[in-house]
Amino acid sequence: MLRLTPYAKINLGLEILRKRADGYHDINTVFLPITLADELTIEPAHTLSVECAEIPIPQEDNLVFKAARLLQKQCAISRGAKIQLHKKIPTGAGLGGGSSDAAATLRGLCELWNISPDEDALHAIAAQLGSDVPFFLLDTPAIGSGRGEILHPLSIQLPHTLLIVYPNIHISTAEAYANVQLSEEATDYHRLFAGDITPDILRTGIVNSFEESAFKRHPELLEIKNNLYGNGAVFSLMSGSGSSMIGFFESDEMARQAAERFPDYQTFVCRQQVA
Repeated sequence: MLRLTPYAKINLGLEILRKRADGYHDINTVFLPITLADELTIEPAHTLSVECAEIPIPQEDNLVFKAARLLQKQCAISRGAKIQLHKKIPTGAGLGGGSSDAAATLRGLCELWNISPDEDALHAIAAQLGSDVPFFLLDTPAIGSGRGEILHPLSIQLPHTLLIVYPNIHISTAEAYANVQLSEEATDYHRLFAGDITPDILRTGIVNSFEESAFKRHPELLEIKNNLYGNGAVFSLMSGSGSSMIGFFESDEMARQAAERFPDYQTFVCRQQVA
């Protein structure tokens, strides 16, 4: 049996630049893996099955199942696998949980089935599943461009403890992009993060293009952001298209104390995941 740990991510900055001819948008972002993680086990079986008690949807709609099926098809595999997923990363939270699960499934099944598609082929399979699935194959911070599938590893060490506050507000991709404020220029993240990451650098250099429209439609998110600042955060930002709000704190203890101020929400205290 294989035991895997699919880690979540935050977007340390997310700029929506322009709409493309194919209907997608070009983005500029930093994907940062964090220690909040799901649990995934994979073992041999004659048929393919996925079990996940926390997500009451048909098996065929689970991204883990879709990843396994696509890998079977692309690599002409007739064997199956029994996959069990235990969710700790909230769904629809802008933390990439489903994408991380899918990427871990691809890696795990390659080991279980003893197949070795080259990295470009595996990247192409991942990109068919979702724009940020390729990032989770890297296991390192990265700048994402294009739809998010064009990746450039980034050497960065975030010194802060993160408090994630998830208010269980679902913001669909269509809703997020319908009212997004496009960014005119792309931040040079290599340059921005070349030295120490200070609160001033975060506050003056990092934005999320989705925040303005999300706050207008869901004022509760802005209230959470302000409360994070009011409880000691040196910086706060929405991750992805929401609805998780992230507070950056100077210590684990400060983050844990702040978490107690959000009793009505799911909260997670974590740090950057270091490979």
